Amino acid sequence: MERLWTLKLGNVAGPAFRELWTRMGETFHLAIRQNMKASALSIAPAWQVLAPEMGVGKTQGALLYMAMMAKASRKSSPPLRIGGLFVARTIQQCEDAARTINELAGFEAAITRHSSNVVTLQECRRFPVIVITHAAVTQSWAQSYSGIVDAYGSWEGGRRCLVIIDEALANAVEFHSIDEGSLHRVLGLRVSAEFKAKHQQAFDAVSSMLDFFKAVSSRVEEISPIWSEQDPLSSGQIDELEILFRQLVSDLKSVSSYDPIWNDPDSKNAELQHVWETLSAIIQLYRHWALFSIQGAHKALTTGKEKVPRFFAPVVLNATANQDPVLDYRRAKLVSLPKVRSYRNLTIHILRSNGLGKTAMRKAGEARLRHLAQFVSEHTKPGDKWMVVTHLATEALARKHLPEEIALTGHWGSLDGLNDFRDCNKAVLFGLSFRDPAWPVSMYFALRGAQTKEWLRSKEAKAIRHKLEVMSIAAQVIQALGRPRSRKVIDEEGNCLPTDVFVTLPNTSVGRDVESAIGEAFTGAVIRDWAYDLDGLGCQSKQKASPSVAVVTAMKNKSPGRYLISAIAKEVGLTSTETANLKDALRKKRAIVDDLRRLGVSYSVEGSGRGAKSYLVKR
Repeated sequence: MERLWTLKLGNVAGPAFRELWTRMGETFHLAIRQNMKASALSIAPAWQVLAPEMGVGKTQGALLYMAMMAKASRKSSPPLRIGGLFVARTIQQCEDAARTINELAGFEAAITRHSSNVVTLQECRRFPVIVITHAAVTQSWAQSYSGIVDAYGSWEGGRRCLVIIDEALANAVEFHSIDEGSLHRVLGLRVSAEFKAKHQQAFDAVSSMLDFFKAVSSRVEEISPIWSEQDPLSSGQIDELEILFRQLVSDLKSVSSYDPIWNDPDSKNAELQHVWETLSAIIQLYRHWALFSIQGAHKALTTGKEKVPRFFAPVVLNATANQDPVLDYRRAKLVSLPKVRSYRNLTIHILRSNGLGKTAMRKAGEARLRHLAQFVSEHTKPGDKWMVVTHLATEALARKHLPEEIALTGHWGSLDGLNDFRDCNKAVLFGLSFRDPAWPVSMYFALRGAQTKEWLRSKEAKAIRHKLEVMSIAAQVIQALGRPRSRKVIDEEGNCLPTDVFVTLPNTSVGRDVESAIGEAFTGAVIRDWAYDLDGLGCQSKQKASPSVAVVTAMKNKSPGRYLISAIAKEVGLTSTETANLKDALRKKRAIVDDLRRLGVSYSVEGSGRGAKSYLVKR
């Protein structure tokens, strides 16, 4: 590991690092022994969690162990060859992990299995190591020990006795919600009278839920459990309703010609997706619990359930494990590890303010990001490289105003485990990704079971909601703080090169507790006030905007579908002249066309003359 860490990855190691890596290896070895003894009747031991500081090689060390294990197993005869399962967050991280394992093993020891690399389970049996995504292990097959064993528990050489989950498990809790608009949209489907008559029972069930929703909305004025102790429908009735809903969606797939929406593949898929999400939410609300929530003018009914895979003795790699409520729910065991990093060269500048959420940032995004671009330019020295993190909804605006040659952008929710920013010596975490006010309650209900209205008003509930909100924000901020140059080790004491990060936190008790969590995670870091005017009133940026880059960034973050250019232009704040120039560049196939093509995006025009509409279509 030391050779990999120093010679290939360009870091520095010392005795403390060697002790840390030894503890990691011992943890993997223990998990193998536990799995070798496991059976369907065994009592599962606590999950083991490795939560070292960031930038100590935890993922690289795990991949090296997998490679060494696969290589060593070749010396044994089947069925005594040990294999493993590595679970990464994204498809790209899966591919990177398999490539690294194979390079380190010196042969093709690992294969990926995901939506972009569809291989059969039989093909997987030829490889000692399988790499899959977080999404795969939260599916139904992973909800039982036998399901996991049947899918990935063995290969042609023996058993896969080591399971490693990299980073906090995504989608371990699944939420479903409905609001008045989503129910009206299903009831207002543009289908024939014959279709509605055929599925009258299903539409009646949606109508009944709408009536119920309106009744609740008229009498409830705060977050409140609606049913938690008595189910409104029996299990058999719910099963029958699900059959009706599935048949409705199945028949919708063959609807055509009645309305233009059903003849355009993208529009049809979007409509089918919405209908199924709404109908699924109704089913899940009946199967579990229902929580009524209000956020501004928006009212919703929400439910949820945990989807934690039933692995027998996995090892979780998660630097922010202390901020993960799912691991707390699993009563996971935090493995004792030495502190090996010193962050005395990391300076964290904190602006304590309000108006940091997505809504406020979108509303003031153009002015705020123009002002931020000016701040970045004024505080840039030769050789500086910036990482700028915003909300997904405002990343394109950031890209529009920030100098492309010195700034890289990212958005909340996409940073865990990334090394893309490791050469950035300066960073700005601009705004925060706040959860819905009902999220802490929904999360607690999903993991611990529904509670009463009286409990929701208790001091215990208030403390739990505060704790979960702090955990959610702290995990995001700590992950982001570990992305720039602060993660690279330059000496045996674990120091990093000088790095400055500018952070916005709410001026509340939640913000103060998040700040405390930051101090605990980054030992020795210098924390200072950031004297900055968030809105920069009266400031005019000297930076030249880049509309084309903003449009490309916006489309990069979009799901497949068809988007009006006028809507994209409005989203990234283009003027009428800039929008006209954009359309001209698309028509004349300038550089932006190649940039979009690499994202699977094409330009199309429907109609002619003044009635023509221009689209960007992402496949």
